[in-house]
Amino acid sequence: MLAACGDDGGDDASIDEAYCQARIDAEIAINAEDPEALNEALTAFEDNAPADLEDATTTFVDAAREDPAALFEDPEVQEAGMEISEAVYNDCGFEQVEVTGLDYSFEGIPEEVTSGDVAFQFTNDGEEPHEMLIVRINDDADMTIDEIIELPQREAQELVTSEAATFAEPGGTDWTMNNLEAGSYAALCFVETADGVPHVVEGMVYPFEVT
Repeated sequence: MLAACGDDGGDDASIDEAYCQARIDAEIAINAEDPEALNEALTAFEDNAPADLEDATTTFVDAAREDPAALFEDPEVQEAGMEISEAVYNDCGFEQVEVTGLDYSFEGIPEEVTSGDVAFQFTNDGEEPHEMLIVRINDDADMTIDEIIELPQREAQELVTSEAATFAEPGGTDWTMNNLEAGSYAALCFVETADGVPHVVEGMVYPFEVT
């Protein structure tokens, strides 16, 4: 990746490599619940924001520093995060995976994804809300994802590592991204039906390999 990526000739459209990396680093820090790493990523966001993303970046960074939960709960902050993620997805040169969520399945995830910086675009074409939780099966688990999700929740959580997550209402689109190491992964949806049944139980699970 060059010093600027996604440049279409206008200064406002140029996204610096450091900004792209900050988006990945922020997701890693949030998943790892690492406040120090998150603060470093947020500083890189502020220092390298392109002009057309300055407002969204400020909204995102201020909220994340005050309360990371706002990233998932405050509509204004969520909108800012989506604006940033869409721009990064389109302009940073990451490997792109376009995923469609249905009732109750994922479409568009290849059986194999190349390791490194991977960005997922998740569009919900179903009639119910859906999430896409990307997990990596721990190397010592020696179980398939279907076997793991049959276990009690606490046991299952010890066998996987959360790598990325996104959520979309019916008709909506969102983005998530991370640096993925080689290994066995799966996309899961734990949103519940009106009857309280997790979508993963209805078959909304898709295993894939990162190579």
